[in-house]
Amino acid sequence: MRSKKITFAPNHKLSFSILGRIKLSRLFSMGEEEFSSEIEKLEKNPIFLKLKSLGVIFPVRSGNFIEPTKKFESVYLRNTGETPSELLDSDSDIINLIRKMGEKRFKEIFLEGENLSYEELYKEFALKPKEINRIKELVNSIYIAQELKPSPAPLPEKYYSCVGTIKIENTKPVIAFFTRDIWGNIYKVNDLKLEELKSSLKPKEKQKIENLIKKIKFIEERKSSLYKLLKFLISYQKTYLLSGELSKLKPISQKEVSIYLKIERSVLSRMLSNKSIELPWGTEVKIKDLIPGKKKINKERVYSLIYENPELSDWEIARKLMELFNVKLSRRSVNQYRNELKKNYNHK
Repeated sequence: MRSKKITFAPNHKLSFSILGRIKLSRLFSMGEEEFSSEIEKLEKNPIFLKLKSLGVIFPVRSGNFIEPTKKFESVYLRNTGETPSELLDSDSDIINLIRKMGEKRFKEIFLEGENLSYEELYKEFALKPKEINRIKELVNSIYIAQELKPSPAPLPEKYYSCVGTIKIENTKPVIAFFTRDIWGNIYKVNDLKLEELKSSLKPKEKQKIENLIKKIKFIEERKSSLYKLLKFLISYQKTYLLSGELSKLKPISQKEVSIYLKIERSVLSRMLSNKSIELPWGTEVKIKDLIPGKKKINKERVYSLIYENPELSDWEIARKLMELFNVKLSRRSVNQYRNELKKNYNHK
């Protein structure tokens, strides 16, 4: 009796592109110490070392790193969510399928993007195309559910990873990064040499190189995005950073920042979720404290005016707010802020 021939569907391209975005999202969420460790692992990778020796990958000294006068030690957040264990628990119906692969191989193939064909997956794990698609759909659905949230829930904010310090040089704020491993060099790819090398390789070797090149590009994208954000903020908040006066802090929303920098709001949210920076006068703050909304700024202004002028009525405070900051606020809003201030004061 002839055995029935098994046919394999085309590769599920959507899954691997989405998994690439998962990996990029993780890099954005990492603290500096963890991200530095990720770069260190990359630089020890035999394929990376080979590509570097052939000139396919080459480092360019970064102008972004300025040696700080001190190392600011800070506890960093680790990634939350999207771990193999959580995926195993998230859909009990396919636990046995994933267990057939083992957590290590599952992570390598479905979370780290090792691009195996359906036939290769069948040979290694005896998984049928329908079963493979179910695993991919699970991973996709978890990622999509998180990405489509308009305001992704921030990561726990108990600890922050300090990126560096803002220094004042010639009346201009500049960034001094703390981690040379991250900010000392930028890795570039010589596309011509890469194509020449790939033309002489077998498909499996070619795929490994392509995966590593993607990882390098993701790492550099994370670095450049964070640098662009900080460069924008020290320019936008220059007056505040030079004076140290809270009243000089300018309001701006995260939406406005994401539009200006041309990055997705979810990406910005991940960058801000667990990172801090040291201000010129030595205070460590969350980076997102440099992106205060208008409501928060106006509330602080009203609080300040009430403290300094306790005899003024709500209407007079509103008028002073317009005179000093060109901000129109109703007497009712001023009264609300005054009551909040009293409530907070009485609780202390």
